[in-house]
Amino acid sequence: MYRKEWVAPFDREQVEPAYFDRFAAHTRQFPERFSGASVLCIGARLGGEVRALTRLGALAVGIDLTPGFRNSHVLRGDASRLLFANSTFDMVYSNVLDHIPPSVLPTVFLEVRRVLKPGGFFMIDFAQGEYAANTLRTFRVDAPAM
Repeated sequence: MYRKEWVAPFDREQVEPAYFDRFAAHTRQFPERFSGASVLCIGARLGGEVRALTRLGALAVGIDLTPGFRNSHVLRGDASRLLFANSTFDMVYSNVLDHIPPSVLPTVFLEVRRVLKPGGFFMIDFAQGEYAANTLRTFRVDAPAM
């Protein structure tokens, strides 16, 4: 089902700019800045969010069970077994928690907390309705509160 002929251009022309606008708006709402921050994107697939964060000055990397074809921005990885050292990232971002089985979510949260630096935070986007990009709700969770 993966059609690189249209998916990759769609990701670069539609998805990445939408993420860029969302993250830029985030910096106006919250005190932290992405510039200079280390960021892990869980479920990054094609890397649009990773590239958007990089454009905002972050050192960002994504993981996904099935990264997009020849994707240098996203590594193969499992959110329940993050292959990063403790206290590596200033921020973790995800918009795929609804794709993770409820029984696995506690393990994912423990892994996210483990890889976050002290003072780091987890930014979560939830869509209300199927593929409802216009109804995204963003939650920000500080590492100690997880």
